[in-house]
Amino acid sequence: MELTVPLKQEAEGLALGSSWHRFRRFHLGDAPGPREALGLLRALCRDWLRPEVHTKEQMLELLVLEQFLGTLPPEIQAWVRGQRPCL
Repeated sequence: MELTVPLKQEAEGLALGSSWHRFRRFHLGDAPGPREALGLLRALCRDWLRPEVHTKEQMLELLVLEQFLGTLPPEIQAWVRGQRPCL
């Protein structure tokens, strides 16, 4: 299963201000209450996964890759991200 995302989107996905980065840095304290937190998290997820552009299979692949990368030591994560996977 291969995820094809244009190279420009890959580079943007790794940037500090990217939707992926905002999604990863979300904290419950970013919202005044649990309902607002859930709404904000959903919006961040939608911005990152872009369901209007990606298929369900592509979005699932992004989620699995993100979860897998989170299990790796930081130095290996940095190497993998340097290889420009589709995030």
